[in-house]
Amino acid sequence: AHSLAPDDARYAYVLAVALNSAGRGGEGIDIAREASRRNPVDASLLQLLASLYRDQGKLPEAGAAMRQLGELNAALAK
Repeated sequence: AHSLAPDDARYAYVLAVALNSAGRGGEGIDIAREASRRNPVDASLLQLLASLYRDQGKLPEAGAAMRQLGELNAALAK
């Protein structure tokens, strides 16, 4: 489904989670990062990206994703 609709954030989210669950977290990060780039106001993708980075032990990247999420939430609250 993701290959047929690469701009659909839900498909990308599910694929990234599935890849991570299958031990392919790096690929999940790639999918989530690209989906977040294509859907910059999707908070759930940023939260997922932070979690995937954390799971891979990439704490600076996880922190950056969380900061980006905070900035997005602040901008959407205005």
